[in-house]
Amino acid sequence: MTSFGTLEYVLDKFSGTWSWKVTGERAVAMVSRIIPQAWYGDGEFEAIVPDDPKNVLQIKWIMDRYPLEILSKTIWQKKLPVTTKPEPKKPKRIEKLQLANPGKQFKGNL
Repeated sequence: MTSFGTLEYVLDKFSGTWSWKVTGERAVAMVSRIIPQAWYGDGEFEAIVPDDPKNVLQIKWIMDRYPLEILSKTIWQKKLPVTTKPEPKKPKRIEKLQLANPGKQFKGNL
């Protein structure tokens, strides 16, 4: 599978906060469209995204479409929300019907 860039957890030198650094032309284009809090980094194809749960979910959504090489794998796994599989729904219980007795007007077989 091809990688469209990288994802790294870095300390932003301008804001002094921990952020996600996304590199790669296509990935940065998607980040700039989807995450309004993102700003451009030092390089041409580099975006800095503040670290909060909503942004992590949006980065994951981007990564589902444009795979990125994760350089900070342990932190990425800690930041991802726990997903659970939905329980399969049990079919509704079917009630047994009683045999119907047709009236005298009915002509035919049941």
